[in-house]
Amino acid sequence: MKLLAIFLFILTSGLISAREFYVGYSEANQGLLSTYKVVKNYPLLQIAIVTSDNEEDLFGFDFVSRPPMRINLDTKKSERSLPLMVSPQELQWNYKNIDLLGAWKYTKGKGAKVLILDSGIDKNHPSLKQKIAEIVDFTKSKVTPYVPYPGYDITGHGSHIAGVIAGNGNGFTGIAPEAKLYIGKVCIFICRDQTILVDAFEWAIHKRVDVISMSFSNTTFPEEIAQRIFEKLEEHNIVAVAASGNEGKTKNVIGFPAKYPTVLSVGAINSDGLVADFSNYGKELSLVAPGVDIRSTSLTKGINSKDELLTFMSGTSMATPHVSAVAALIRSLDPSLTPKEVRQFILDGAVKNEHYQLDIFGSGILNAKRSLDLVKEP
Repeated sequence: MKLLAIFLFILTSGLISAREFYVGYSEANQGLLSTYKVVKNYPLLQIAIVTSDNEEDLFGFDFVSRPPMRINLDTKKSERSLPLMVSPQELQWNYKNIDLLGAWKYTKGKGAKVLILDSGIDKNHPSLKQKIAEIVDFTKSKVTPYVPYPGYDITGHGSHIAGVIAGNGNGFTGIAPEAKLYIGKVCIFICRDQTILVDAFEWAIHKRVDVISMSFSNTTFPEEIAQRIFEKLEEHNIVAVAASGNEGKTKNVIGFPAKYPTVLSVGAINSDGLVADFSNYGKELSLVAPGVDIRSTSLTKGINSKDELLTFMSGTSMATPHVSAVAALIRSLDPSLTPKEVRQFILDGAVKNEHYQLDIFGSGILNAKRSLDLVKEP
């Protein structure tokens, strides 16, 4: 009996000591995976989750990312809904601000594929239902009376962003209304699992999307994994766009994913051309776009649904899809452009107004027409 107890203690001690690690590998060293228990493999990202007794045993991989793997991505700060009690002239101030009609002389986004990583979508909304190519719920949310199907957006956040990018119908039009939307639900109110995001980025490459729009931010995502992700997105010709964050003056830090050099980091301005007080800024900021009182699609069913099919929200979350949609217009106009070239056309087309300051505006205010003019120039 005593020997059995000792054996069980040794066995359980071994099980407890084994932990999961994220590792990066290349073609040259992927053979190392065969010597470990592979929990999950992401071949397009060249990232794997392996089990090991300790980190030192994993020598030879490109990187090893330590647990814990829990993250907290807040996608609801500074957004607010407003009643639809404004004049028609005021409704689309954001479109006028970026000179959208001038850009539409070239294209409305036909052929472009935009992936929105967010809280899901209301696929039955009359302004969205014809625009959706595919929905994947990486959170694996259970179907309930409030979640009628996998990928449903109970917060309204993802649906609002989808409308800004490609809404088209029921009297509402987005910035790239002929683009197709791919929806990756990676959060409900928050996203707490890093694996969910890695799953979504692998899927993005598999689907060969043109643009990824990310209206979330976090300062603790593991550096090695993030660098590998954005390196691979660039290799696979995907333009990445992300919100700078909504902490503003209280905690002005640009984190994952917006801080990386191959990601367009977006701050928010209001209708007066001033940077919103909630908008994060810094040397990583690429540019700013309309992000205060933005009118777009609401929910048709759910705990946050409105009587109206449209609502107003504010945040760098709302500024981000403006840039994502213009990237889709550029890709539609010239699919051969690299992500670096798309980013440069967007930055070169940005406008510096009378309030311009380098540290809070980046390259300036998004201007769709100027950017597409540059694409068409010799």
